[in-house]
Amino acid sequence: MGSTQTPRRRHRLRTLRASWNPSRISGQETTRTCRPWARRRDTIQTKDRHRLNGHRLASVIVIAVLSIGTPVQAKDHNSIYGGIMKDDYYLALARCETGNNINHSTKSYTGMYGIHRQTFARWSNYNSAKGLTPRQQTKVADAIAFLGHTQRDGKHIHKVGPFGWGAVRNGCGKMLQMLCASKHPKVTQYAPRACRLANG
Repeated sequence: MGSTQTPRRRHRLRTLRASWNPSRISGQETTRTCRPWARRRDTIQTKDRHRLNGHRLASVIVIAVLSIGTPVQAKDHNSIYGGIMKDDYYLALARCETGNNINHSTKSYTGMYGIHRQTFARWSNYNSAKGLTPRQQTKVADAIAFLGHTQRDGKHIHKVGPFGWGAVRNGCGKMLQMLCASKHPKVTQYAPRACRLANG
């Protein structure tokens, strides 16, 4: 009798002990079930970071390609003087004639291009270059050299070409080379002579 009851008691004690400590089992299970979720979140965040870094890198590459492939806009070579020739021509003419003095004035000559007073008055509506801007004076120079001028009474004064300036004939400031290379239809008729003078 005693021998048969003892194993039963031991078995019951084991059963009760197992039922008294459910927290251990539940705690272990909870810990085990939480770990994969934490790792999964880390994995998702890492993927998002890689994806974000990839987008940033792609944006940088696109910007770099566009900056290399986009042509730079050419500079407007007539923005200062607004003449038929490029600005370099008029700058050279002004420097060679008057030292680029917009207010140059003598008894016989007026303006930054050193134009004779009678010539200036004939090819413009002004008696002199006093008070005129560089663009206005350039317009008179172009009228003398390339365009001609219609006076207020309707009389048209024909152009005389750019070689009336001694500085141009003498090749000062590479103006002959500029005339020689110009493709403007108002200038091409003077290009052969300019080329000959430049190469002579």
